[in-house]
Amino acid sequence: MRNIYIIGVTHTTDGIAAIVKHTLSHIIYANKNNLIPIVDLKHYKNPYYKDLREFKDNIWEYYFQQPNGLTLDDISDDDNVILSKNTFLPDKRYSFPVSMLPIYPKRWEPNSLVDEYKKYLVFNKEMQIYLENGLKEKIGDKRNILGILCRGTDYHSLKPYCHPIQPSPEIVINKAKELLKKINYEKIYLATEDDQIYNRFLSEFGDMMIPNTQYKYDKIPLKHYLTQIKTDRKNHHYTLAKEYLLSLYILSSCKYFIGGRTSGTSLVYLMTKGFDYEYIWSLGYYDVRYKLKEYFFSWLSRFFRG
Repeated sequence: MRNIYIIGVTHTTDGIAAIVKHTLSHIIYANKNNLIPIVDLKHYKNPYYKDLREFKDNIWEYYFQQPNGLTLDDISDDDNVILSKNTFLPDKRYSFPVSMLPIYPKRWEPNSLVDEYKKYLVFNKEMQIYLENGLKEKIGDKRNILGILCRGTDYHSLKPYCHPIQPSPEIVINKAKELLKKINYEKIYLATEDDQIYNRFLSEFGDMMIPNTQYKYDKIPLKHYLTQIKTDRKNHHYTLAKEYLLSLYILSSCKYFIGGRTSGTSLVYLMTKGFDYEYIWSLGYYDVRYKLKEYFFSWLSRFFRG
């Protein structure tokens, strides 16, 4: 009799990178406890179903392989099925928090836990071909590239509670200029979902920028996360995740890397074979005081408007 561990976790506003990290922590937990993990992102709410496919597809299999090659359809009546707790982390011992990312001048030093994360971060065949073709199209054999991850949009506007504070575009641009003098990189690949940030980099660096065609938002409502925003693009959220994973994959292949502490940065480090230079901003965490301040001024403005 097989002991099957079904990884079923509800994700409402989480981005694809966070979902991947949470899922990998469950996979490692299962293996540590002699259980056979199967990821179920079919029967649990998440933002990345293709249009009209909600609760019909297993979105993990859109992008990744199941950890042991077994799918939900392979479960039999003879199996002992254990449902995971509907929680991001089944055991904190197997988590990969952003605090594990290196802070300059400390270099990235993978440990045995991170090696396990790498082991189970396996794209499916179709996705792997997409990533390799995208990498070849964007940078070819060039590697003297500064990869930059610069989040904006909902991170800057909503300041999500207990999430890492992100550096401003000005701070990141100044760091890129400083490094241009020090390490003389040839090109920049910028991963961002924020069209305004992307255009600011274009105005500063011009032809040094390698085009990034991932979907970018110009303006978003203050109280909405990216995963809550609908567009007219077919299969928007499915494609959004696919494009973002490509951007992270390209970043992982650059010679140098700078960025804020995010789940996306964590995936970059799981995919990379190493950087000649890396710089991660550690600026603390957004907390409830930001929300209280937001609510206070919102109430105040309504009061004076009468």
